[in-house]
Amino acid sequence: VPSSIEEALDALARNPRVTDLQLFNKKLGHSGAAKIAGALQSNETVRVLNLTCDQLGNSGAEHVAALLQKNSTLIELDLRMNKISGQGAALIGAALQSNTRLARLYLSSNDFGAAGAESLAEALESNSTLRTLSLEYNKIGDKGAERIAEALEKNETLLALYLRSNQIGSTGVQRLALALENNRSLSTLDLAANDFGVESLSFILEALEANSTVLAFGVADTRIDTHGMMQIATLLERRRASSWYWSSILTKICHCSTREFQRIR
Repeated sequence: VPSSIEEALDALARNPRVTDLQLFNKKLGHSGAAKIAGALQSNETVRVLNLTCDQLGNSGAEHVAALLQKNSTLIELDLRMNKISGQGAALIGAALQSNTRLARLYLSSNDFGAAGAESLAEALESNSTLRTLSLEYNKIGDKGAERIAEALEKNETLLALYLRSNQIGSTGVQRLALALENNRSLSTLDLAANDFGVESLSFILEALEANSTVLAFGVADTRIDTHGMMQIATLLERRRASSWYWSSILTKICHCSTREFQRIR
């Protein structure tokens, strides 16, 4: 793990085989982000870039977005805890519409709210490469959840979506549940630690009955009681045990990484 931006740039210059660049908590700021983005725009080896907790802000997000528009090798990007607001999320969302390589994007704990969720949802409607999207702890609320639900009805490739602790109420959850009835790719949806309860249970169960791909559905730390959780767990366990489960998984292996495959097992 490089100890500074200078060391990271030196490593890239000296070693053309670098595939994993871990720069978490290096406090890069927008100037550091500009340097890294510039170095990676034409890079053909780095597959994983971790910029967690690097004080990027919206200015840094702009440089990352420019990188996504030009780089064709990154498959995993971690931007957690970077104070990226709706403006920065919009820039990243726009870049995702033209990016054809990135498979895993982590944007947790940026507090970009419903505006950011709406921009990323728009990207999901046209993007066909993302397999994992983490938007936890971003205060997207019902409005953001509803917009993401609309995108899920059009997206055919996303496998895992993490929306933990986003102030999503029953309206947003019920709209997401409805989207699952039309989505045929998602296998994991995490809605833990949001503000909904038994009033949404029937919508969730009905959606899971209609959907044929969801294998994991997170409702921990919500107002759904133990009985409701058991109903969901029983339904999913029955699905995992059914004969078509394995054929469904096998059709996805060619589209997801080993790490993602392990997550949905």
